[in-house]
Amino acid sequence: LYTPRSLLDRELRAEARETFRMVADAGASGVQIKFTNPVGPFLVRFAARNHKKNLVIDDTVCYIGGINFSEHNFAWHDMMLRIEDAEAAEFLRDDFLASWSGEDVGRSLSLSGLEVHTCDGRTNPRVFQRVFELMDDARARIYVESPYLTFPFCERLGAARERGVHVTVVSPAENNHKTLQRYVVWESARLGLDLRLYQGRMNHLKAMLIDDRWLILGSSNFDVLSYHLHQEIVGIVSDTAVIADFKTRILTPDLESSRPSAEPAGRFGGWIANHQLRWAARLSLLARRRAPSRS
Repeated sequence: LYTPRSLLDRELRAEARETFRMVADAGASGVQIKFTNPVGPFLVRFAARNHKKNLVIDDTVCYIGGINFSEHNFAWHDMMLRIEDAEAAEFLRDDFLASWSGEDVGRSLSLSGLEVHTCDGRTNPRVFQRVFELMDDARARIYVESPYLTFPFCERLGAARERGVHVTVVSPAENNHKTLQRYVVWESARLGLDLRLYQGRMNHLKAMLIDDRWLILGSSNFDVLSYHLHQEIVGIVSDTAVIADFKTRILTPDLESSRPSAEPAGRFGGWIANHQLRWAARLSLLARRRAPSRS
C-alpha cells in the first residue's frame, strides 16, 4: 500500500478502503478478527507471512488449498480440497486456534489416503523433506502447477529430469510477479523442463502430481519462501479417487488451456531474476534469525 507506485493506484486505494470498511463492519456485527505476523521495524519480518488458507465448518468439514478469501483472488484460477473428516477438522481447528493465540505450530496428521502437515515458518524443511523423498522416488512423470516455482524445488525437478522423468510445469502466462515469471522461463529452459504457460487469467493454483500416485497440494507455492519462512498447510493425497478427480477437473483442462513456452529463455534477464530472488531469500532468512520467535 505504501510504495510510490501503489500510492498512485486508485483501484488499489479503493480496495484498501473497502477492506478496512468491511473489517470494521464485521467487528461491529460481532465477528472476531485478529491480525498476525507484524512486519516489524523497517519491514524486517515482511517475508515471514502466515500464508495458510484454512476453513473449518462445524468441526466436520474443512478446506485447504490456495485460494485467498478476497474478491480479486476469486477471479483467479485456483483450487481447494474439501475434507469431510472430524479428525482432520479438529486438527485444522487446533491449528487455527494456535495462530489465533499467536503461536506458530508445526504438526502432522496421517489419515487413510491423506497426510496433512502444518509448517511453522522455522522448521519447514522437515515437512518438505517428505515431499523431496516423493520427488526423488519419481520414475515416470511429475506434473507441477505453481505461479511462483523456485529453488530448492527446481533443483529437485532438474534431478528428476536427468533420471529420465518427464517434468511438466504449468505457470501463468500473465504472472503478477514478473521477476518470478522471468525466473521460471529461464530455469525451465536451463533444466530441460516442459514449461506450459496458462492462458487467459492469473493461475494461482499450487499442486504437484507424482507418477499418478501422490498429489501434493495446499498453500505452498513450492518456492524458497514456503520452504523456509512461511507458515503453510501441505496436504499429501494418495487416495486414487481424489487423484483421478484432480486429473479430470484440473490437470487435463489446464494443459488444454496452456501453451508451450515460446518466450526466449532470456538468459541475462533470467540470470538477474535468479540472483534477485536468491539475495532476497538470504536477506529474509537473516532478518528472521535476528527476530525473536513468536512461539
